[in-house]
Parts: sequence; C-alpha cells; structure tokens
Amino acid sequence: MNLIRRHCVLLSWSLLLAVPALAEVSGNFSFALRDGDRVVFYGDSITAQRFYTRFAEDMVVSRYPKLRIQFYNAGVSGDTVSGGHSGDMDTRLKRDVLPFHPTVVTIMLGMNDGRYTKEYEGNFKVYAEGYRKLIAGLREALPGVRLYLICPSPYDEIAHSPQVAGYNSVMIRYGQFVSELGKEQKIPVVDFNWPMTSAEERGVKVDRALAGS
Repeated sequence: MNLIRRHCVLLSWSLLLAVPALAEVSGNFSFALRDGDRVVFYGDSITAQRFYTRFAEDMVVSRYPKLRIQFYNAGVSGDTVSGGHSGDMDTRLKRDVLPFHPTVVTIMLGMNDGRYTKEYEGNFKVYAEGYRKLIAGLREALPGVRLYLICPSPYDEIAHSPQVAGYNSVMIRYGQFVSELGKEQKIPVVDFNWPMTSAEERGVKVDRALAGS
C-alpha cells in the first residue's frame, strides 16, 4: 500500500471513530465504542479485504487496551444491499451477523449497487429500498444495536485510469442518500468518499506520478 493510500485509510478511520462519538455525546468528546462491545463490519469486498477494519481494530487495541471489544468481519466480495453470490440479505444477516450477537454494526455498501454504470434511477431505487430493509432487519433482530453507516468509498478516478469514467459521481449521490437516511433514522454517518478523494487530489499535486496513466 503506497503512502497516499495508507494516509487515506487512516484519515477515514479517524473520522469513523471520532465523528460518531461526537454525534452521540453533544458537546463532549467520547469514544464511540464501549467495554464489552461486539462489532460487526458488514459490507462488500472493500470490507472483506480487511484493510480499514484491521486499522480500526489495531487502533482500538493499541489506544484502549483495557476495553474488551470483539471484532467480526462480515464482508463478502461483490455484495450489494440485497446480497449477492453468498446469499440474499436475509441469509447474510442470519448466517454472518446474528450469530455474533453484535452490539455495534457498521454498514458500508454501494460500490456494486451502482452496477458500474452511470445509469442511475433504476439502480438507485433498488439501493434505497434495500438499504432501508437492511436497517429495519438489523433493528428487528438486534434490539438496541448501535448502527453506523459509512458512505460508499470513492471509485478511484485519480490514481488509476477508470474503466467507467464518472462512476464516482454515482457513489457520491449514493453517499448523499446514506447521509440523508442517517439523519432521518438518527444513525451516525461517516463519509469515506470526500476525505479519500481530497487526499488523493492533494497527493497528485505533490507528485504527478501518483496520477493514473
């Protein structure tokens, strides 16, 4: 992982772990996780590859060694809000989430929901309906669970030549929906897209070799 990507991941997770805490405790700094928490990271391949999830776990273990917190990865490559090759959403929740009895679940989905096309309306309708169903399913099965929504990370059009030019604009619109849904449902939301894109843009200004060919 090159320097700029490492910076992006660390920046994103600093936001994930700090911002929700501020949202929960108005006017006071407070860590988002609690002693005894069981955290499940739910998502697609970006979660399954264990980059940002491992950074989060390492940060908690090193900074808060007295907290007894367990982490479980429920990422599946290719997944969408409705599920994928590893099973539909209901199957995924029953098999990959509920057995751990989590007190905290983070959700990061969207990259595959856009179907890698700039066509928006039809795919977005499925995404929005599926996302709402996912939240409802988690709350029904896990009363009192603390949810954290993560806006889709960027489709990199800066450090790599994109196969689908303009696809990150779709991810940004999906992220706007996630942010609005979080406000509506009173769930903390963290934006991965803007900080990572901004960091890459700054990196390219420093070293043009980081730009995609």
